[in-house]
Amino acid sequence: MKQISSMFLRNVTCIDHAFVNNKGFIEGCSYHQEIIVTGEVDEYEQVVVDFSAVKKQIKAIIDAKETGFDHKLWIIKGWSDCQVIDLENGYVRVVTPHHILVAPWNALKIVEGFHKYQTNPFDAVETQMSKEVEAGLNEANGVDCIKVQIKLTKQVFGEDAVKFTYFHGLKHSSSWGCNNIAHGHTSFVEVYDDLGQRIKEVEKVIAHYLDGAMLIFKENLETPNKISYETPRGKFSLSFTEDVKTIVMEQETTIENIVEHVCERMKPVLDFYAVSKVFISEGLQKGALKQIVHK
Repeated sequence: MKQISSMFLRNVTCIDHAFVNNKGFIEGCSYHQEIIVTGEVDEYEQVVVDFSAVKKQIKAIIDAKETGFDHKLWIIKGWSDCQVIDLENGYVRVVTPHHILVAPWNALKIVEGFHKYQTNPFDAVETQMSKEVEAGLNEANGVDCIKVQIKLTKQVFGEDAVKFTYFHGLKHSSSWGCNNIAHGHTSFVEVYDDLGQRIKEVEKVIAHYLDGAMLIFKENLETPNKISYETPRGKFSLSFTEDVKTIVMEQETTIENIVEHVCERMKPVLDFYAVSKVFISEGLQKGALKQIVHK
């Protein structure tokens, strides 16, 4: 009789994405995962699957350019308030009460299986992601016995984090995923004074300024209420109504430029509190640091 065992993996990859919510707004978000993989123990290696191999396989499935979840705009069918219209030549139009997006189809991830009685629409994401990773692992390992359960978490690397969300797109990025005009992040901010003490008051001010914003590189503004650009993966455009929170920046909206923008805009506050370091993350575990020298 075959031995059945389970293995767990955490934080295999950080899924940075955006989603259309039930009011038709686009929101940025990031998730880590808690993954349980169950299957038959191999008689020779005495493992379900090799840890190093399965981590790479799971990440490849979640990050897949055409079918993955990372750096996509999630449409949760039955919950997201939007209309998805198929266009010619591999493009799609997404219409919400607040946005009109035109982009390649691979900018979206359509999530099925939401039921109106569910209190958390992201249960449907966990279910679909579990099924897709399960199918991918069975195929990659040439078996049919692997079962997968995935729980999404927003665990950050830090204590008592002050978090916020935003979304954007990076026209000039060499990253295929970052080119998506509507992907985003759950991020955190940490601020320290000259004595190395955290200044929570300033962290909350910065988080409030950035939270829920659509960050826009000024160069991409086609009209006051529309951004557009072209990348090697295709053309993107995104229109938005006046009630969408926006922050227009003079430079590309990379995390390096975001921290510079925040420090310049909030210089009087940072000077008053003798702030020496500002950390702003891009997602749950990485970001940019601005060090300030007071004269």
